[in-house]
Amino acid sequence: MSVSFLDLVPAPPAATVRVNSAQGHVELELTGVSLRVLADIAKRFPAFVRRLEGGAGSLMEQPDAMSALVAAALGHANEAQWERQIASFPTADVMVLFQAALQLTFPQADPVPLPPSAAALIEDELRPAAAALANGSDRTSRLPSSN
Repeated sequence: MSVSFLDLVPAPPAATVRVNSAQGHVELELTGVSLRVLADIAKRFPAFVRRLEGGAGSLMEQPDAMSALVAAALGHANEAQWERQIASFPTADVMVLFQAALQLTFPQADPVPLPPSAAALIEDELRPAAAALANGSDRTSRLPSSN
């Protein structure tokens, strides 16, 4: 049986991340962000996208963009209330959620590999948060590694 491309429904990669909340540990499912949603985030935060593409600066200069990407990965793109709620969580939790959103949006198994600058960004800028979690305060499930 042949299926028309127009009948296909995308199945973005997904992962579950565990965070600590006042109500206890909560598992959140994140998915990769579509090109259209990513373009919308780029319009709101052009410096953020330039950084992902290897431009100068730090992601820490764009916390609102990080919250926007996480909100989109949680299925709530362009929803200010969700972005504010994400920003209220501890930095380590936001960084873990952000790292998962990046990895799901730019999976390394894609036919077009993640640009080296973005791959280095994931590894270099997010390493402190990952190290803090590995040193005893780990509150996340392990995402599948592509290594």
